[in-house]
Amino acid sequence: MAFAGESPFQPNIYNSYSLQAESWLQGRLDLGQNYEHLEIATFQNQYFVSFPPFPSIVMLPFVAIFGSQTPDHLIVLAAAVIACIFAYKLAIALGQKKNKALFYSLFLCVGSNFLFVSMRGGVWFMAQVFAFALTLAAFYYAAKKDSKPALSLFLFCCALGCRPLSVIYLPLLLYLLYDKRHTILVNLKKLAIAAAPAVLLGAFYMLLNFLRFRSIFEFGHNYLPEFVDAEHGQFSPVYLADNLANLWRLPQIVDGQLRFYQFDGTAFWLVSPIVITYLFTLIRRLVQWKKIKRRQLIIFAAIFASLAAHLVLLCLHKTMGGWHFGHRYTVDILPVLFLGLLLQDQKDDNHAALLSVPLFAIGMITNAVGTIFLYLNLDYFV
Repeated sequence: MAFAGESPFQPNIYNSYSLQAESWLQGRLDLGQNYEHLEIATFQNQYFVSFPPFPSIVMLPFVAIFGSQTPDHLIVLAAAVIACIFAYKLAIALGQKKNKALFYSLFLCVGSNFLFVSMRGGVWFMAQVFAFALTLAAFYYAAKKDSKPALSLFLFCCALGCRPLSVIYLPLLLYLLYDKRHTILVNLKKLAIAAAPAVLLGAFYMLLNFLRFRSIFEFGHNYLPEFVDAEHGQFSPVYLADNLANLWRLPQIVDGQLRFYQFDGTAFWLVSPIVITYLFTLIRRLVQWKKIKRRQLIIFAAIFASLAAHLVLLCLHKTMGGWHFGHRYTVDILPVLFLGLLLQDQKDDNHAALLSVPLFAIGMITNAVGTIFLYLNLDYFV
């Protein structure tokens, strides 16, 4: 952060969530004015934050103390550390040895494009880092020996209030909750009790959406000027082909120097090489499919299919993100990809970990250097 000219104690001008929390504390749902530098939704001549609302709930006590000048960078950095802790705890809960669990956790959080989004407290990054940490925590409380279904489901609903497309992973979470030790899914009364906190939070999201935009499913993005004026709207199959190509495009080489893309992404597997380790473990296990229990094959297939479906949904979006290093939207798939890696990687097999050592180095150095160059506005981007 210091090399990039950043500090966790700097004020954050992209503080949409703090502004929204401040408005709530003042008894209003709209912001009262437009902010030209922010992505603000305009509906019936009122101005609203155009992002899912959960981070503003977290920001309420901070805004009560600091006003809208909350320490957003520091809060996001703390959430990134919490994400790494829960990654480690999840790895231990799924049977990994401590040294490998620690390495994989660092690979996920420091050796991937997550490093870029954890360096600043802007509205876009706050939503992604919170969702990342909350998803890992939800999986941990579902997978641990004395699982806590109510807490797990609630945390997952919190994550959905940051990045709604992650709802596609709900069946995986329910699968983790359903095992020989826990029969909650076949007991409707227990399921209803466990799901109640998550359902109440989901109802709050829907009520807030309806009060602001007259639709329980609209949180504001469709009312941004770029999507109001878009011929094909925010999501469309028209965008699919170009965005799929952007998932794989390598940096350009100009006069012997790399030029990364600031808009719509660079090859996601290059900036998050844990993807390669995940695919390696998947192929390695499938080659030995006769030795794998049917239940394991089903979960391996379900995780892969969910990840692929999430990538396709992201590619249906009009853009793949602007002004970023790497491929920021694909950071959303990493917690579930990490879950798949842990389930596929046998604790006594070190092949994947050995492969991951150079990949970790590539991921960490690439993201650290790329983040610094982007924030310093150096000429390494197109």
